[in-house]
Amino acid sequence: MSATLILAVYGAILSTVLGFITVFNFLKERRILSVEAHPSFETELAHYDFVIANISSRPLTIIDCAIMNLAKTDEGGLQSDWGIEPYVLKSLFGNDKTKKLILPRTLHPGEILIVGTNSDQIIEQFSFYASTKIAAKTWTPTEAMQLEISHSMSKKLHKTVFKLEENELSRLTTSN
Repeated sequence: MSATLILAVYGAILSTVLGFITVFNFLKERRILSVEAHPSFETELAHYDFVIANISSRPLTIIDCAIMNLAKTDEGGLQSDWGIEPYVLKSLFGNDKTKKLILPRTLHPGEILIVGTNSDQIIEQFSFYASTKIAAKTWTPTEAMQLEISHSMSKKLHKTVFKLEENELSRLTTSN
């Protein structure tokens, strides 16, 4: 075997291995944000909490975060309509006091943020929205809500859809 052939085989193997490593790292970095919904229910109040985790190996900054209602459009589709600013929790299912979500907020690798809202806040926001002239003709209540997160590592919104409980939807439709 000539030295040229040996170097050519070595170069082909090395570039193939490096190509696989590059593709693996790219695929590993694609999932940068994980969101888990954790609803809980009391007799009078429903809580809709979310655990947001940075699962990448780099810090990311949450630029905007809102819980949006998905309203039915004239064509029958769902579109973001009105929203609520979520509050921050120290832990899931605890009785700790909530605090305002201050943005932008940086999450380091492996760090989590717990945000949420409750049915009273949803009803209050809907009651305000339903009384405005903008909403009078087009808003159709649905049980679909969506947590929307805008962050520094993606141009697209991260969306997590969840549904209100049936009794919460009936409270929406009778609140105005």
